[in-house]
Amino acid sequence: MRAFGGGFSAGDYLSDIAENFKFRYLGLGFLWAWIYCTWFTPVLFPESTGLTVNNDISWFISAASVMVTLFVMSLFVRHRDLSTVPVIGSIAGPATTLGAIMMAIEPLFGISLPVVSFVGAALTGVASGWLWMLWGEFTGKVDQELAEMFVPFCVAVPLAGIFTCTFVTGPLAGVAVCCLPLVSGWLFDLSIRDTEVLKPVTLLSAEDRPKYMGDFLRVGLGSLSIYTCLSFAWGTLDYATMTGWGDTHLISYIIGAALAIVVAVLSILYLKRLDLFALYRWLIPVILIGPALLAVESFWARFFSLMLVTLAQYGFDIIVWIYFSRIARKGVCSGGFAIGINRGFVQAGCFTGSLIAMGLRPLIEQSETMLLFVVLILSGVMTSVVLMVLNRKDEIERMTTKDAAQPAPSDVPSVDYEAVCDRLAETCGLTAR
Repeated sequence: MRAFGGGFSAGDYLSDIAENFKFRYLGLGFLWAWIYCTWFTPVLFPESTGLTVNNDISWFISAASVMVTLFVMSLFVRHRDLSTVPVIGSIAGPATTLGAIMMAIEPLFGISLPVVSFVGAALTGVASGWLWMLWGEFTGKVDQELAEMFVPFCVAVPLAGIFTCTFVTGPLAGVAVCCLPLVSGWLFDLSIRDTEVLKPVTLLSAEDRPKYMGDFLRVGLGSLSIYTCLSFAWGTLDYATMTGWGDTHLISYIIGAALAIVVAVLSILYLKRLDLFALYRWLIPVILIGPALLAVESFWARFFSLMLVTLAQYGFDIIVWIYFSRIARKGVCSGGFAIGINRGFVQAGCFTGSLIAMGLRPLIEQSETMLLFVVLILSGVMTSVVLMVLNRKDEIERMTTKDAAQPAPSDVPSVDYEAVCDRLAETCGLTAR
């Protein structure tokens, strides 16, 4: 498979997609689609009208349980392949689907059983946490160029799901949404058996392994602060009340998601070297402007707010997934651990932002000044945390740009590696990447 970037043309990229891309790799997207179709559309919870914090209390149970599962499970599989545990791989998808049906038993079938709903919500959190980590194992086992090819297009699955849920409602549509994790688990099983593309790496020994937990925590705090702002924006304003769920609200969402895919693909295709921290920087203004527009009483302000929030949320999902997959490819830790820790902080941010929105919503509805005040505080905290992460960029990137098993710089002769690489690329006709 050819490397992307530099002289790699769009035609070459499309040719590689046609040659190497398989539908089963979109299974990660079906997991994303289940989340967005469940909590951001009224299919399962009609009273929500697409607003997260208006959903049944089961959302908070599910969000809390998946957060705890990701953190706890990650500690157990730091240097172990989760996909080799037969029980986990076999039941993650079906268990999430079963939990989703139990959680939505009242809106789907008109049966009021609160205990069943709460148990189902907890089950969705635990089982979907396993499913996130399993897909992390897969993206950590395949060639990096393949992962960078299919991960951005996984966003197309929730995009199609949101669009479909706009026009199809009722119990049958609700059950179909609940079955999305089952499809994701099935596609994972097919993908992990695809020996032609699997190229697992050997984990580094304890002596050669860099100290990475501090860097993981720094990036995790950045994810937590960013997703707190994004979830606060989702939870503060019911965008759907502007024009109705199936009208301008949907258009704004589609534009934001599509832009996230386009930006990710163009970055991978044309940048000589995919600098994830450079992409990280351009997302920050987007995240700052999106929530800030909430304080402007205008139709177009709300429209662009939703578009920018959607762009930032999907774009950040793509960027950090690829980043942590690269770490797994270096043998620093297992793919399940890398993605598990990352998603744990993401879920913590979603949970925190939604709680803040729910708690402050009565005050915000009484005063627009309060909304602007809260947005400024959250944006200030997020910017400070992100700057702290970016200031440690060189230290953090050593896990993805250098071979951690190499001896320390003092033990090897000084070499101008860039010049050597340039000569090698010119001699062999290699791309800039």
